[in-house]
Amino acid sequence: MPLRAPALASLMAALLAVAADGQDRVLLLVSGGPEAYRRAEAGVRAALAARGSSIEVQVVPAEDAQAALAGKPDAVVAVGAKAAEVAQRAGARPLVYAMVLDPRALGLPAPGDPAQPAVSGVSMEVAAARQFETFRRLLPAARIIGVLHDPAVSGPAVRSAAAAARSQGLDLRAVPVRDEGEVLVQARLLLPQVDAVWAMADPVVLTPANARALILLSLRSGKPVLAISDGFVRSGALAALSADPEAVGRRAGEVALSLLDAPPGRALPAEPPPRVSLSINVATAKNLSLVLSPEILREADGVYPRSTP
Repeated sequence: MPLRAPALASLMAALLAVAADGQDRVLLLVSGGPEAYRRAEAGVRAALAARGSSIEVQVVPAEDAQAALAGKPDAVVAVGAKAAEVAQRAGARPLVYAMVLDPRALGLPAPGDPAQPAVSGVSMEVAAARQFETFRRLLPAARIIGVLHDPAVSGPAVRSAAAAARSQGLDLRAVPVRDEGEVLVQARLLLPQVDAVWAMADPVVLTPANARALILLSLRSGKPVLAISDGFVRSGALAALSADPEAVGRRAGEVALSLLDAPPGRALPAEPPPRVSLSINVATAKNLSLVLSPEILREADGVYPRSTP
């Protein structure tokens, strides 16, 4: 016997409810700020979209996260430090971070750390060994590389980096700073002693104001800055090896899917960035009378300033 309209409507509603109940709800929290976060967000979306209609994605700015987190999503992907901090503080699980400069400072695992149950991430930090290998090719005459750092934040990373520098025939001269107000004072003392400056991922040193001032001060001293992101290169740093944001986001989305498919509490280790980009500022090289090899220029993913037709 044919179903009457009310009965048919009730059946359709029930079927839709079953379909909705079968979806995994993923909350994508995105910090405000650099364009790189938007690119990472696009990567996360692409990875989750590959799962099809079984995933429901809700995108929320980090500052509006409270209500969305209260809805108990099945997984959270946090792009940027602010989003990761909010999700971590709320105890969201499973949690996967992306584009976080210093995950340990937020109580999150970094690559190489023991895996934590239902918490993982994809780092934006490129291994020091890989950075120094590239910097050695950029600056074959350099022998001493200076770095400013807060020992409380970056002490272990600097000790590890010093060993990586030695493997490339470089001496890493590390100068401690206790707060952001010391950065430029110590930089003026350091610059006459070194061939180049490594702007490592230290949040005490690389505040927005200090980063710009450090690059300008170094250029005035005739010393190139080796940086951690494409943005610094566009601002005058000589070069940077940096994580590709879209690739980081895509991998973070894939890790989130793996945690959704896994038994509750499964531990997956944090990962290094899956793809690294080299950026070079040829105007800075020219101003510093540096001759860069054609080979390394061909390898660069970004060369600045960009030529115009």
